Amino acid sequence: ILKFQIFIFSGLQSCIPNFSNLKGKKILCINTDHKGKMWVLTDKGLLRYNDVSDLFSPIGMEEDGDQIPFSSIFPDESGVWFGSCGKLYRFEYSDEAFFHFCNIEGWEEFNITQICSFDEHKLLCSSRDGLMFIDKESGAASVTPFGSRKEISAMLIDSKDRLWVAPYNQGIEVYSKDGNLIRTYSSTNGNLSNDIVLCMAERNSAIWVGTDGGGINIISTEDNTSDCLSYVSGDPMSFPANC
Repeated sequence: ILKFQIFIFSGLQSCIPNFSNLKGKKILCINTDHKGKMWVLTDKGLLRYNDVSDLFSPIGMEEDGDQIPFSSIFPDESGVWFGSCGKLYRFEYSDEAFFHFCNIEGWEEFNITQICSFDEHKLLCSSRDGLMFIDKESGAASVTPFGSRKEISAMLIDSKDRLWVAPYNQGIEVYSKDGNLIRTYSSTNGNLSNDIVLCMAERNSAIWVGTDGGGINIISTEDNTSDCLSYVSGDPMSFPANC
C-alpha cells in the first residue's frame, strides 16, 4: 500500500493525497517542480498531482493511448524535462503544455535515466551507455569531455560546478566542468564503504552518498574526509539497516 503524507507546517495540518487512480505498483521517482506540483513516475506511466481535485492525472500519452515509457524527471525554473529511450520530452509552466522535444539522432538506444542542467545551453544526461549532452534549444546530442564510462548509476553537479559521477561498482569520480579528473572515491582508497553508488545529494557542503549495502557515506567537500552511517549490530541507535 503506497502512502505519501504531506505536512503543512502552518497549523501542523496533514493530508494524504488520493491514490485511487495510481495504477503503477512500482514507483520509480517522486519529484516536486518549481511550482510545488508533485510528479510521480511509475512503471505504468507518469502522473501529476492536482491539489484541487485531489487526484493524480496521467501525463504523456501516445497517439494510440499508451503511456510513454519515461525513465527520468528533471524540473527547472520554466518547466520539467522528461527522459525516455532515445527521446526527450518537455512540460512548460507558462501554458501547461506537454510536448515531444526531440528524438536523439544517433543515440536511439540511449535510455535517459538521469538529467541535470550542465550550463545555460546544455543538459547532461546519463544512462547505462554513459554520458551525453543535449542542446536545450536544438535538441542536438554531443559527446562529453568526461571519458567513455558506461553503466552510470548516479551523477550530481555540486554547488561548485563539479561533476560527481558514479560508474557502477567503481566508486565516484569527480571532474571539473572542462573534463579534468579532480579526485576519486572508492573502497580501495578508503574513502567509500562500498563501490556501488545508487544516489547522491548535496547538503551543507557535503555530498551524501547512498550505497548498495554500505550505508550512507557523507563526504565533506571542504577537506574530503568522509563518515559513514550504517547498521551496527546490537546498537539500537545506529542506522536501521545497510542501504
